[in-house]
Amino acid sequence: MRGSHLAGIGRALDVSLDSLMQPLPCLGENEDALRAHLLWDRLYEGLTEFAVALIGWEPRAVGRLVEVYGVYAAAKILGPSVWKRFGEYSRFTAPKRRGDLQTLVQWKCNQVAN
Repeated sequence: MRGSHLAGIGRALDVSLDSLMQPLPCLGENEDALRAHLLWDRLYEGLTEFAVALIGWEPRAVGRLVEVYGVYAAAKILGPSVWKRFGEYSRFTAPKRRGDLQTLVQWKCNQVAN
């Protein structure tokens, strides 16, 4: 990220540049564990890139989140689109896990419809 971008963000949010340059406080000691769980194969360069990919709804990132934490937890994080857009990211999950997830998603969709 360029310095001019950071300066613009700082002005818009009324936050100092020093604050913007600090690591996110929510990660702390858990960063290594999160990286090991989510990025064991270096799918993304770091957790920040992974989070940006999730926000952008990149299927590979969503598939990884669902595969690691399950569809219910992913739906709590990303919203109901995890259920509705299963077909977009399902190919990025392991084949055995994909079958289990497909059954669960079909069941959940049938529950909502009834």
